[in-house]
Amino acid sequence: MAAKKAQMFVATAVFLTGLLFFVQQALLSYSILDLSGPYQTKEHYIAKNVVDIINYTIMTTADCHEFENNLKELLSDLRTDFGSEGYMIGINYDLNCSRWNYAPPAEAPLTLSITFTGNYDASGIYRLHNRFSAACPRQNPGIGFSPPSHTATPGEQVSYIVRVINNDDSSCGSSTFSLTADCPSGGWTCSLDEPSLTIAPGSTQPVKLDVTSPLSATSASYPVSVTATNTANPSYSGTGSGTYIIP
Repeated sequence: MAAKKAQMFVATAVFLTGLLFFVQQALLSYSILDLSGPYQTKEHYIAKNVVDIINYTIMTTADCHEFENNLKELLSDLRTDFGSEGYMIGINYDLNCSRWNYAPPAEAPLTLSITFTGNYDASGIYRLHNRFSAACPRQNPGIGFSPPSHTATPGEQVSYIVRVINNDDSSCGSSTFSLTADCPSGGWTCSLDEPSLTIAPGSTQPVKLDVTSPLSATSASYPVSVTATNTANPSYSGTGSGTYIIP
């Protein structure tokens, strides 16, 4: 499946790059009468087409990291193609995957800065969203502890398997959840073997939680918990708890 996606992307990139140069060659046959307005030179038109290609790529890619790989490949091809034509293209981007599922008017995941140099200079800054960010019904993640409790002696380390469930609608795509553990104060230690998990909607992923009590702990039932927060929208989070019992 991944190979098929890659082939489709390359074919699309080749088509779009070919379209870009078709537009370029067509513009070369026209005289530029007014250079004062925006997009009045062929450099401006070509730069605009580059932005359209990148916008097409982000709008047709569901996963942020897949998009970044596609973007790097596309920019490499564009720099090579334009360089062979005597043009210089400078593209810098800031991609924040934690904002991948943000919908407008929230901050865009991609900020693009482009400079295109030929006989004239064309430049601009663009902020692009992906189409998968629209109409994404989110839910708080679920957290489960296994086992729900451990009985141990003071100073003993025990381990729980914490399962994080992504309750988002399937239209949201995969989400990354940051994890934090909470233990009693006074010498207790909690350690998660992963700081975050990326989970598809409707799926569950486990993470191990190690808990150690202090030697001074007295007989009681102590709560321990883990909170998972959706990094794309921190207002969605969930907390689950277990129990550490000292008889």
